[in-house]
Amino acid sequence: ASSRPLANLASQQLRGLAKRIDAAQKAEGVKLDPYTAAHLSEAGELIKKTLDAGIIYGSTKI
Repeated sequence: ASSRPLANLASQQLRGLAKRIDAAQKAEGVKLDPYTAAHLSEAGELIKKTLDAGIIYGSTKI
């Protein structure tokens, strides 16, 4: 029963982090080194996939 509020909180945190990543990538006058740019890009993609994924509770078969 407590899993839904935790999922909502986690989703909210991920959305906030995604916004910060997006802002860092688009910041005017900021030149990211290739490693940081790649890391932010990968992290942003993983967050997007996580937020887009459906969750099936109590299922042992998909």
